[in-house]
Amino acid sequence: MSLNKIKRFVFSDFRRQFNFLKLALSYFLKNTKSFGYPAKFMIEPANTCNLNCAACPVGNGEIKKTKGKLTFGDFKKIINEAGPYLYQLTLWNWGEPFLNPEIDRMVKYAVRQGIFVITSTNGHFLEGDWPKKIVLSGLDEIIIALDGLSQETLEKYRRGADFEKVVSGIKRLVEEKRKKASLKPVIQLQFIVMKHNQSELGKLKSFGKEIGVNKIVVKSFGANLDINRFKDFEPDKKYSRYKNRMSVKSFCRQLWFSLNINYDGTAVPCCYDPHEKHILGNVFQEGVKKVWQGEKMLEFRRKLINREKIDICRQCAYNSKISRKI
Repeated sequence: MSLNKIKRFVFSDFRRQFNFLKLALSYFLKNTKSFGYPAKFMIEPANTCNLNCAACPVGNGEIKKTKGKLTFGDFKKIINEAGPYLYQLTLWNWGEPFLNPEIDRMVKYAVRQGIFVITSTNGHFLEGDWPKKIVLSGLDEIIIALDGLSQETLEKYRRGADFEKVVSGIKRLVEEKRKKASLKPVIQLQFIVMKHNQSELGKLKSFGKEIGVNKIVVKSFGANLDINRFKDFEPDKKYSRYKNRMSVKSFCRQLWFSLNINYDGTAVPCCYDPHEKHILGNVFQEGVKKVWQGEKMLEFRRKLINREKIDICRQCAYNSKISRKI
């Protein structure tokens, strides 16, 4: 557990602490019926995107599901039921969150409940009133994906991206924080290392200082469980998340602590199920508690104890990816 997560636990209220301990007990006992509520949600604001990234199932058109956006009313239903137990709300999945015009209202509503809120963006919507709305919403952290230090490098993978637009948007957000004398959101620049951009790693630190971000995180390229289709993007072995495939843990804690909810209420095991092969229920129709303790969830946890039995888990390299702060 990271230092920030420990701080959140120590300084949270008793109900969240007690719930988290019950979840931890369920996990360590490998009890498929959880003793508590989820401590973390990943909620999808929208399943559309303005870019066409090569290995992204939204960007390359592989997801055939009807396009849509989460409504603020539906979002409130989720938070009203389970918010008192949540430590963290992750507002993204397979899509660009800022294509949902109500995302700042969602952030504000969750922050008022004492929930740590983080979102991620490709950085093309940090213009107009958005920097101001982001700062005023109380958002705790924002990840801005920038996988290249030039237009040529960036658009190699993020097709349709505009380097100058992203950089100027980051600077506007930094300036808005300064004007409001706000420490939030923490601005994280995320750089996914690939074969064509790994030569730029040495310039990242000075670049981040120049534009004013709070931290930089380097992550390894992943191809939604099918690296063979995107070998051209895989970096050298020292940066690859696939070099230690045999060391991937067999027992994943995801389903004992968190729940993934797509824009229409569909619950799936995690973000590695973009095609909804393993639907666990619908929180708008059944409620969070019934999905969390439902037979589909319990059965998935039973299988997850030996993840070789599950297709999306069998090849998952999540626990062996590199993630390095600069």
